[in-house]
Amino acid sequence: MENKADIFDQLVMEFGSLKKLSEKMGVSYNCVYMWKARNKQIPLKNIPIIEQLSDGRITRQMMRPDKF
Repeated sequence: MENKADIFDQLVMEFGSLKKLSEKMGVSYNCVYMWKARNKQIPLKNIPIIEQLSDGRITRQMMRPDKF
């Protein structure tokens, strides 16, 4: 099971940076950064977007094992 720090490391490896991820998602960098900085989970509404942007390499199960 992935922990929150691991998934953010994987997101950076996949997209290059959290800033690049935020740009691809069309949201502010601050929004994405706060998911990590506040040790919050990725909101469920964003899970399918990230999964699609990564062509399935980052799965919903990896991002939110508590829900999937």
